[in-house]
Amino acid sequence: MSDLNGSAAAGNPDNGGAPASGADWTAELDEATRGFVQTKGWKAPANIIESYRNLERMTGDPNSVVRIPGSNATDADWDAFYGRLGRPNGPDGYDFGGDNADEATDNWLREKAHSLGLTQQQAAKLRAEVYGLSAQRMEEARAAATQALEQTTAELRREWGNAFDEKEALAQSALDYFAGSEEAADELKAKLVRAGLMDANMVRGLVRLGEALSEDGNGRLIGRGDGSGLTPAEAKQKIADLRRDPEFMKDWLDSGRPGHKEAVQRMEDLHKALV
Repeated sequence: MSDLNGSAAAGNPDNGGAPASGADWTAELDEATRGFVQTKGWKAPANIIESYRNLERMTGDPNSVVRIPGSNATDADWDAFYGRLGRPNGPDGYDFGGDNADEATDNWLREKAHSLGLTQQQAAKLRAEVYGLSAQRMEEARAAATQALEQTTAELRREWGNAFDEKEALAQSALDYFAGSEEAADELKAKLVRAGLMDANMVRGLVRLGEALSEDGNGRLIGRGDGSGLTPAEAKQKIADLRRDPEFMKDWLDSGRPGHKEAVQRMEDLHKALV
């Protein structure tokens, strides 16, 4: 009987391991701890163990729990925290693969990602967002520039009517002159369009420049009487062409002809360009 009584005193398995009636297993605990036990509703030590097991199932290994640094944390504390989260040891630790759309931007992103404590996955997502936004902004800018150019063209077509093609050619000649070649002129025009500068006023100004640089009835460059509008090779070719022109040669050699003065001046201008 004594053995049976002893077993009953040790605890009742049907009551979660609780001590026998009348026994207080919290008697040796301090008042605060006893109050905590009562608040939790633990009737026996087995309840505490079960609660802890449930906690581990939800949180995993307690040793792997990451604690957020407090208000007095040092930089080293934060570095350790970010390291536990999976941040690389340094900016170079971020791997963006072989898709280096822009090396300078990628390096900037690596520095920022590391300073913010981002993991590899977070940094890669941030990079995708940055490049996506940049591409969107560029597309919006191209669309706006294209729309503006279309509006400019429509405005000038209404203004110039049938003379539009001729005016456009004059504007293009001005671009060719300043750029030095058709290829460079196309690039210059594209830059002006992207910058939103190829508006109606700009085109009108280019037309006026094209008119000023075009040859008059005597073939002289208006505003370029010193021949500086031509390269030496171009001037040499023009001189050769004029020497093969019978009418010009008559004007140039015969002081009595009405066009003599203009012919002489034209040849002088061309020879100045040879220097």
